[in-house]
Amino acid sequence: MYAKVIGKFGLLLALVATLNGCLIFTYRVKPPEAWDAKPTPPTRPEKMFYSVGSFGGLTFGGYDELRAMMAKNSIFPQTEAVTATPSKGLYVRVDVEQHDPSIGSLVWGYIALSFLLIPPAYSGSSGFIVRYQVYRDAQPVKLYEYEIRRKGLGWIVLLPFAWVNFLTYDEEDAFRVVTNQFFQDGIRDGFLAAKNL
Repeated sequence: MYAKVIGKFGLLLALVATLNGCLIFTYRVKPPEAWDAKPTPPTRPEKMFYSVGSFGGLTFGGYDELRAMMAKNSIFPQTEAVTATPSKGLYVRVDVEQHDPSIGSLVWGYIALSFLLIPPAYSGSSGFIVRYQVYRDAQPVKLYEYEIRRKGLGWIVLLPFAWVNFLTYDEEDAFRVVTNQFFQDGIRDGFLAAKNL
């Protein structure tokens, strides 16, 4: 908790010092009800095998949070990271497709940055598609897909409101809620429920 706040504060100070402006980030998740997803108590005695594919580009803790959520989740008391699809048991392969900001957002962002963010710069086109492929005995049974959108606004006028960054969702939060939503959806659909044992 404190490391997260200190990290945000350090990032904010670095941005203010280097850009002489303010950058406010927030994340949106589809489906929006994923923000209400709550961890569920353990429901299955079996082990869940999983793998999380790497994704390139700049991330702010989302990849690490995703790996941690798969390793220690509230559904399976035992998990094991694997590099290949196991021939027996339940296996979840997680792939993340990263979407970079649009060319227009990047070009305007560089222009605004060169003028010390006196003109505002906005981007709402970057983010991630997170796919959870569920396998049973090496056979694919269900694919779940969730969208995370990153929105950012940089403008020197926002400097007095930089504290808003501490109140908005960050990338770790977004990956945590989509993973919780995946587990809830998998239980609801029966692919992760105890009745399938």
